[in-house]
Formats: sequence, structure tokens, C-alpha cells
Amino acid sequence: MKSFIRKKIIIGKKAFSLIELSVAIVVLSIVVAGMLSVSTNAVINDKTKKSKDNIDLIYSALGTYLLKNGAMPCPAPITSARSTDVNYGYATGSSGICADQDGVYSHQNSVYGMVPVKNLGLASDVAEDGFGNKFGYLIYKDFTSSSFGTASSNARGIDIKNNTTSLVASTELAMFAIISYGANKYGAFNANSGSQNSASTLAAEQANYPTNLTDESVNTAAFSTSTTDKITINASSATTSSVFDDIVFFKTRNDMVRDFNALFLIKCPVVPDSAGANSVTFGGTYFAWSNGAGTYGGEYGEAATSSTECPTGWKTTVKWPTRRCGAFGQWEAGGTNPTNIAAPCTQ
Repeated sequence: MKSFIRKKIIIGKKAFSLIELSVAIVVLSIVVAGMLSVSTNAVINDKTKKSKDNIDLIYSALGTYLLKNGAMPCPAPITSARSTDVNYGYATGSSGICADQDGVYSHQNSVYGMVPVKNLGLASDVAEDGFGNKFGYLIYKDFTSSSFGTASSNARGIDIKNNTTSLVASTELAMFAIISYGANKYGAFNANSGSQNSASTLAAEQANYPTNLTDESVNTAAFSTSTTDKITINASSATTSSVFDDIVFFKTRNDMVRDFNALFLIKCPVVPDSAGANSVTFGGTYFAWSNGAGTYGGEYGEAATSSTECPTGWKTTVKWPTRRCGAFGQWEAGGTNPTNIAAPCTQ
């Protein structure tokens, strides 16, 4: 009886066929691959969030710096290594020039380096994205000097594109950009290295970092697209979104002035006493104005009184018309229409 039972059990056993084993292995591989993909995406998402959180901290500190100094800071050397350089994150360039130090590069009228976190009162690692690389900090150099407050600078700066479409108006280009080079790290500078990573094969990413770096006394670099008064970089590439992983944060001068209630920093231009922008005429006479000191027409909120008396027949309200410097360097009363003047000559 016992022998019969043992034999029956042995006969009842059945092995997996090769086909069944193959199917099981394929299913298991798919499950494992899916788990790895989910895990990898979660890690990248966490690092992307850290990058954006650090950018928020930097922008808030830049606003504080602007309110205190009336201009933006120069970049710090991007070739510094956090582990060995005691001056990591300090900007030492001259205002309005900036690229007079190793590791800060000039191209046309813009300068490139790392975020000057020490000048902003931030910790060293805030200058880095979640992927272990320094943020690129690109700024039009006029905004690092007293030229920040002139209206003419507003149409000069950085052209930000989404593939081929500009995200900023040609009359109000970006003042600065902070760039994380993403998970692929192409063109980035590691936090503990002075050398630049290899180049991307994607033109949209190549536009966001300098090439042909020349250091020491020259401090020059090349960006892929540029003119005299602007550099073009990409916020995204619509046709290759699955490959493009740069994170680009940018602000125009007016954006930043609005965000930090800093209208007082932007002055109005001198009012001409002949035909031209901001000129005013009553009865065919162009008016001269008592402008503010220097090359500026007036401070924000300041009234300018004309030094030209209202012509005969136009004096029923005032003898000398006045106008006021408004937001973003624009006279609130402008053009040749007398009704645009705060206190106009009237007939």
C-alpha cells in the first residue's frame, strides 16, 4: 500500500515546459523593467523638484539683492570646485563688466558663470541643481551696473525660445536666465569639478551653454546663436521634448521690478524739446522740460515741469505744463496730444 502511494505521487509530478518557462521569464522581465522605470522616474522627479526649489530660493535672494544694491550681481566663477575652493560662490567681477576673472565668460554683451550664492546670502549647495551640477547663470551685463534703471536697456538682453518661437517680446528681452542642464548633464559643470561635461547632440540644448571657453585674461566663450545685443537660448524644444531636459528660469527687467515692488529703480528718459519720442507740442511749439539730474529725465513718481511757457491762447489753466515719470520708465503724459499731460496747456 505504501509503495503504491509513493508511486502515485511520483507519477503525479509535472515539470514546466521550455515554452512555459520562457513566458514566465518574459513576464517577470516586464514587471522588473516597469518597476525600475517607475523608480528611475521617481528619482528624476525628486531631483527636478530640488532643482526648481533651489531656483525659487535664488530668485527670492536676487530680488533682495536688487532692492539693496539697485543692480543685479555678476556671476561667480563656474570653474570653482565646492570641495576645494574657499571662494566658491563669490562674485568678484567689476559691475557692468563681470568677465574679468577666471571662470566667468563673456559673449557679446552677456556674461556667464555660476550663481553667486555667497553674495546672495545662500548656502553653497543652493548654487547646484538636484543632479549635482552648478546652475548656469547668464545675465546681460548692463543690468549689473547703474544702467539697470535706464529704459533703453529693456530691449537688450536674452531671447528665450520655445523651439523656434520667442517667449519674450523683442522690446522686452530677458534680463537673466538660470539654467539646470538636467539629468543628462550635457554641457554642465559638476559641483566639485572645474571642467565642463561633454556636449549634447541636440541643437536646442547646445544653445544653453557656452563653448570654446577661453579663460584667464580673455574670458570669452561662444553661444550657438547671438547678435550684438542679445543671446538666444531655449526654454524647451517642442520637436524633441523627450530628449530636451534643461530647466530654464528667466525674468525680464519689468517682471522682476513687478515681483519685488521695485518701480523706483527705473527712471524715465530725458524729454526732447523737438520732434521725437516723448516730445510734446502745443500750438506747434515743442516744449523743453526741466529734467532730472544726469542723463535721466526723472525718477519714478517725479514730476517734470516744462521750461517752455504755454503759448498765447493756451494759458487758461496753467502757465507751464507738467508731466510725471510713471512705471517702467514711461512718462505718464506723453505724445503730442495735450490731454496726455498731467497739467497741460489748454485753449
